[in-house]
Amino acid sequence: MKLFNSLPPIKKGSSQDQVIRQHCKALRMPTIGGQFVRLAEAATRKGQSHVGYLEALLAAELEERESQNTPRDRMLLKPSGTSVHTCRAYRGGKGRLPQ
Repeated sequence: MKLFNSLPPIKKGSSQDQVIRQHCKALRMPTIGGQFVRLAEAATRKGQSHVGYLEALLAAELEERESQNTPRDRMLLKPSGTSVHTCRAYRGGKGRLPQ
């Protein structure tokens, strides 16, 4: 398996760096966009494979998302089954809706 030592380093502010950050923003993966250079440098130092680097990137993204996803957030995203189906139910069955 090919290691990162044979790849040229990504320079911060380079066009490649900017394109990767734009892609991460479009894919809503901010952690990867913010950490990929640092993790690539660490992977090079450790002699990690491409797959090892990818695993580290995805683990960082998951960890960040899990730390931000509180029980309250999960509750808000969960269907409650109490949706209002009629105007009468919405107004509590009292009177007519304004015209």
